Amino acid sequence: MYKTEPHLHLKEVSKCGRLYAEEMISMYKDAGYDTVFVTDHLCSAFFEKCEGITKEEKADAFCLGYRNAKKIGDSLGVTVIFSAELQLNENKKAHFLLYGIDIDFIIWIQDKFDVPTREMFEYLDSKGIFVVQAHPYRDEKVTPAVGCAHAVEAHNTSPRHINYDEKVIEYAKLHGLPITGGSDAHRPEDVAGTGILSENKINSAKDYVTLIKSGKYEII
Repeated sequence: MYKTEPHLHLKEVSKCGRLYAEEMISMYKDAGYDTVFVTDHLCSAFFEKCEGITKEEKADAFCLGYRNAKKIGDSLGVTVIFSAELQLNENKKAHFLLYGIDIDFIIWIQDKFDVPTREMFEYLDSKGIFVVQAHPYRDEKVTPAVGCAHAVEAHNTSPRHINYDEKVIEYAKLHGLPITGGSDAHRPEDVAGTGILSENKINSAKDYVTLIKSGKYEII
């Protein structure tokens, strides 16, 4: 079985991160993971602090952690895939993991953070981008965005939050949504808390989305 981590953050880009790419990917290699998604926080604040440069340069800065991680992953035999955790201004406590994006999307979204959640989801869906609402009941400060995600993260092992995973599972059953699991790794103690087990290796975002839609996986 192959192990995939769908949710982690790197110090290069996410201000809450405590591990640089080299440290993070090396730890996942040691933990026996085959694939990781780099899902740094995609929010208006990141781009607001990047003053005096072009949108393309800002997008390039956002991709720094991923690029570093991919370089390390290539040397260690760990597949590293670009993704992001989106936070819109309408509700900054609601976070959405996006699978199937690229640097052109990062350029496009920089002036779109005021778009309402439902409108953004409809756009993402039309572009074939798979949306997973991360920790949708976290600390009882978040509620699921009904009709605005293709799946929900029902197992999040971050040790600094209460994620009410059982409520997420109930919600997923009620709305007929697939569930995922992610370590939400920021620090050494977060690494390899959970993830996805599959018979085939995940080599792309498309592979991951196909797997989740198929239901033929286990949550670690």
